[in-house]
Formats: sequence, structure tokens, C-alpha cells
Amino acid sequence: MARNTAQWATEINLLLKQKQVYGINNGCDDKPEEPSANATSPEKASFNNWMNCHSIARSAILLGREPRIQAEYMVVDDAKMLGKSYQ
Repeated sequence: MARNTAQWATEINLLLKQKQVYGINNGCDDKPEEPSANATSPEKASFNNWMNCHSIARSAILLGREPRIQAEYMVVDDAKMLGKSYQ
């Protein structure tokens, strides 16, 4: 059964806010530059944290889609772009 797109978008936005990863989807938490090999531990930790949040956002968006749409967008690695697919 297909869901109303506006309702789905609201539900996903609420979920992303709850998971504290909404900033990745709305563009106010853009991907940081990958740290160099000689980067400090806090720089590496910050990047790894962003990557984990990105993964959570991407998964939440994909899992909220209908299976046929999941298959179509599974190849999109960018959570921000994936989030725009429903707007």
C-alpha cells in the first residue's frame, strides 16, 4: 500500500531528528574532509562520527521506502541526495 509522500517525508524527518542525524539530510552538516594519515585522533574520530551518522541517515531513509523504491535508490551513497528524492 502506497503512503502519502508528504506524510512519509514528515515521518522520516522526525526519525532523522530523533536519531540526531537530520543535519546531514538538510545540508547543515556537510561531509568533512577525510583526515590525512598524520591527522590527530580527535580529527579522525570526528570524521568517523560523521560517517556513522551519514550511514544512519541513509539507512533510515532507505528502510522507510517501499521495497521497489529501495531497490531503485540502493545505489545512492549520499544520504543528502537520497533525502532529496522524496522532496
